[in-house]
Amino acid sequence: CGNFTSSLGEQSGFSEQVSGDTIKFSEFTVKIKNKDKKDNSGKWIDLGTLVVRKEEDGIATGLNATGGRSATLFSLENSEINNFVKAMTKGGSFKTSLYYGYREESTEKGIQNKEIITKMKTIDGSEHITFSGDKIKDSGDKTAEYAISLEELKKNLK
Repeated sequence: CGNFTSSLGEQSGFSEQVSGDTIKFSEFTVKIKNKDKKDNSGKWIDLGTLVVRKEEDGIATGLNATGGRSATLFSLENSEINNFVKAMTKGGSFKTSLYYGYREESTEKGIQNKEIITKMKTIDGSEHITFSGDKIKDSGDKTAEYAISLEELKKNLK
């Protein structure tokens, strides 16, 4: 697998526009953690990097996982950008246009209009934004959980 590359325009035809001063970034990368579900310890472990890219019709995110795997994590339309920025810097929610997750039941086809609810949590002594994904493939009822440094998000989401 190569590194994440995607265009929302290739996936569907969104028509809404967002004003140029609403969002300042074009692309940034942050480290992302997930909860280790293999040993039931609940420890947060480094998963890799998350690429957040502003595209003509919204935002696309791609996961470049440790070990060379890459995948689209989720995408959202322009109409959800302000909700995304607020949720990722203060806590809240936003709706994805498509959610795939990483090694989850939804990975192949994706989930349309999945609501992502974010919360602030202290992990290893620093504030993080956390959110839950879908059920992890072949794990029973375990749900994927992700965390991103709040400081890194605030630095990039301007």
